[in-house]
Amino acid sequence: EPPPASKVPEDAHPGLRVAASDGIVRGTPGEDPQDQLIAADHTAFLLCADTNTHVDIDPQGIARCRWNDCGAWQALSIEPLSVPGRVALKAHTGKYVDVVDGSMLARSASPSAWLVMVAGLDEWEQLRAGFKVHLKHEASGLWARAEVSSDERRLVVGPDMNGASAFSLQKQTWRVPTLQPAQCPVTIRHLMTHTSGLDYSGQEEKPLTALDALGRLLVKRCERGEVDD
Repeated sequence: EPPPASKVPEDAHPGLRVAASDGIVRGTPGEDPQDQLIAADHTAFLLCADTNTHVDIDPQGIARCRWNDCGAWQALSIEPLSVPGRVALKAHTGKYVDVVDGSMLARSASPSAWLVMVAGLDEWEQLRAGFKVHLKHEASGLWARAEVSSDERRLVVGPDMNGASAFSLQKQTWRVPTLQPAQCPVTIRHLMTHTSGLDYSGQEEKPLTALDALGRLLVKRCERGEVDD
């Protein structure tokens, strides 16, 4: 189910639902294949392998790869076109990503075709989260790449596929995954450090909080075997 309306960014395109913490991002091995299918009405993200950050579109439509974050500026709609293997990339602003003077900008009101090359596949029928892809601008024949040497990390295009950036497809969903049994025993220390709000107490020279100070005592008791799992 989608999040409450109050958690949807006001500047997000109506077709893209984004929540900073409520959404589940798909795109890792072992997921249900049905959960990984990407359709035009899904919220998708592109993770750049060169920078390990997501493609983001600022309000001026400039495409960059600055943060490892699945938020409103990173939200994209990947729309299949009539020609197989081609898609249009629609940003949260409602504009389509195109190429202008060698840079990728989301300022076009009409779709611009991008050829999607999926690693390990000669052709594909439907995109999935987890695919590793390269993007080629159909009209110019140029390949998308991130300027990793620049602080701005703008997305530009170049003529050589060897210099192109690889991107991992991800998608956001609100479908809660099925519960999976624990793969190893869960101890009291695991619960203390992962679910109670405590950090790994004792790693800093001095306690950071009163709760941290209490946690150090409990950790020492666990390590001495005074607390049963």
